Amino acid sequence: MRIHFQYMLLLSMLSFVAGQTLAQLEEITCGTTAEHAQQSYLGSPTNVVRNGGKEITTQGILRVLVIYVRFVDDTRVSSDWPDYNVLPPYSQYFVDPSVPQNGIYTPGSMSDFIDRASGGDGSGSLGNLKVIGDVYYVTTDQPRSSYLSDFEVHQNVIAKLDDPNGKYNVNFALYDEWTFMSGGFFVHSNLPDGIVDYIFINWRDCSISSNPDCRWGGIKTIWTSYNTNDVNENGQPIQIVPTSGGTAYRMFDWGGPFDADNNAKENTIYYPGEEFFHYVYGGNHIDENGLNVGNVQNFSLMTANASGNLCAFERYRAGWLIPDIIAGNHDIRGILDTHINNEAMMIPIRRDNNDNIIEYFLIENYHTINDYTSANLFLERSLFGRPFTKGLLVYHIEDEHLIDAMSSHLDIECADGLWDWTAVQGASTPLDRTDDLIGHVTPSYQNSFDERDFISITIGSTLWTDYQALKAFDNSCGIGNPCNAPCTALQCNHGWRYTKSSYLGDNEDFFRENESDVFNSFSNPSTFLADGITNSHSGFEIVSYNATSKEYFLRVAVDDSSVQNMKPSKPQNPLLSSNNGQYGNIRFSWTANQEPDLASYEVSRKVNLYGNVWQVMVAATTNTYWVDPEFLYAPGGGDFVPTYRVRAKDNQAKYSSYSDEVSVRAELLKIALLDEDKPKEFSLRPGFPNPFNPSTQIRFDLAEASNVTLVIYDILGRQVAELVKGEVEAGYHSIIWNASSFASGIYLARFIATHANGAVRLSTTQKLLLTK
Repeated sequence: MRIHFQYMLLLSMLSFVAGQTLAQLEEITCGTTAEHAQQSYLGSPTNVVRNGGKEITTQGILRVLVIYVRFVDDTRVSSDWPDYNVLPPYSQYFVDPSVPQNGIYTPGSMSDFIDRASGGDGSGSLGNLKVIGDVYYVTTDQPRSSYLSDFEVHQNVIAKLDDPNGKYNVNFALYDEWTFMSGGFFVHSNLPDGIVDYIFINWRDCSISSNPDCRWGGIKTIWTSYNTNDVNENGQPIQIVPTSGGTAYRMFDWGGPFDADNNAKENTIYYPGEEFFHYVYGGNHIDENGLNVGNVQNFSLMTANASGNLCAFERYRAGWLIPDIIAGNHDIRGILDTHINNEAMMIPIRRDNNDNIIEYFLIENYHTINDYTSANLFLERSLFGRPFTKGLLVYHIEDEHLIDAMSSHLDIECADGLWDWTAVQGASTPLDRTDDLIGHVTPSYQNSFDERDFISITIGSTLWTDYQALKAFDNSCGIGNPCNAPCTALQCNHGWRYTKSSYLGDNEDFFRENESDVFNSFSNPSTFLADGITNSHSGFEIVSYNATSKEYFLRVAVDDSSVQNMKPSKPQNPLLSSNNGQYGNIRFSWTANQEPDLASYEVSRKVNLYGNVWQVMVAATTNTYWVDPEFLYAPGGGDFVPTYRVRAKDNQAKYSSYSDEVSVRAELLKIALLDEDKPKEFSLRPGFPNPFNPSTQIRFDLAEASNVTLVIYDILGRQVAELVKGEVEAGYHSIIWNASSFASGIYLARFIATHANGAVRLSTTQKLLLTK
């Protein structure tokens, strides 16, 4: 059984000054906005401590008190908690009791989690913030039904810990090592102030206030000040001061700490960690802002549906990650794995009147495959069943709040070629959503985002406002027909769009080498500012990747001319359709690139008939489409599956990465003139393409049924292939010669068509040039 971790978080460190508004407090705690920006960006240790975290120190050692609470009548057991009188091992090591001399905390503990998040690597190199503490398991005096509020439970538990003649006799002075506020100012001084710094209270059962709905979310801590029996080294009485509360999680249904062997237990650490970081930043969830939705929650800890990982932005605002700020053009700029090395790159694109950077791109090097001892254990490794490996995530901080990090406007620029989309209801709706499509809409930068966050569609009477809701398997009903009760057909019958996830959910969403490797003012998505109108004339191009060091090397530009000197961006939105009604040739199209120095496009194709070898079909075209002369569009069940891709070329002879590949079932074109029953004469048509590599199509016309011989000879007159030999009916015919196993050179196609009596109808030879 999985353990559901219910915990009530108490933090005692914030005392508001009577008569002051929150805005006044923010102003006096962090000084001017210019001071904050300069200090956090420059990253000197003293300034980071003060300005990295708004309400709690982000450097040094913090000793916390951890309390597990059990109601005296709670005697349940499980495989994860076999003896209700004793804490399971994972709970005993919620935090380590001291800073380890070898620099390695207990794997999966809160100490380990915060160590990695603050710059430690889990293998001996400690981070900036070292959280240690003591764990106590307290049983209440009365059964659950005797308590009317969480406050009563807390009072009972703290009193038992504080009793000098009792079982525990806790010295609360051990947890008073920091002064967070003095006279209304946050001072972050490593000196006692008479107030307990931090308390975790973890409930084995539901809190009183959460009953009977014992789910996560928004349960307020009911607390008043508590005066302990202890005094600190300065003779000050130790107090516990009220806070605004936290979120409750049941422990009985969830397992222990996250580790390499049991990742289902991760929530017992990163959910309490998420509550802890509310007080690091001072604010709410980052996705509670209307502009921070969708994909951000999968890579950020401070969201309503936390992934368990602190992203580059969160680490930066805590003062643990000092980004490489790009002030000029760079041909080569390296960036190591962010979650191991705490590295990121910042490209500023907008400043306020005080010269503070308030809009920028923050580039994160995201890896999910690392050694266990150095990996961040809480990284999102897959979405919708699709695994991630590596790539660059680009966070677009659209309007940074210099005081309250969680109030900043944040989004992720998705590399998967998405700009302005709308969901288009298909023909079989509303009960069947598998035929819904995605189409382009007129750009509307104020309410349309490249990550498809705000796509909405009405199906039947239901308005779907988040495109995530349209993904396959987003409920227990699954797909198919009939649909099992109590699910409806609307819930059962829906699926992927273009066989991809609804939003960030596969490797193509990351910027990676030889794929989506350009991000600038001409790419899609582009480096336009948040207003969607102002071009930032900045961006990067991935030059190379070192698989050993897991380092990306970028060419970074901060002006228009340098952006134009980059290679073209990957062509977007490749589509296949019929060129002429239901039975037309395959039409391969794509969206035009925006680079002003674009020269042409190169179209390639591979076909299972020819051994799936890529062949350049058009070396240079200025069109944004190409009609395949060999295959008919037959998605309902053709015998062949041609695949297409395109890349762009600029006037500097630089090629872009190839577009996404698109395939469709097709029929080999056998009838050249649809309005005639049969040819009027015998002929051998020119091979196509010619020159060729490695395949060419040889077409011939027969006015009457004939005995046909089609043989290939090399330049020395030696027969190397026999393509046709025997009776062939009248009509238009074609055959493919795949010469992938032959050497480059000139070959001769010898064609002979004879009557049944032996009379020759046509005898001719065609020269073919194979170039490899």
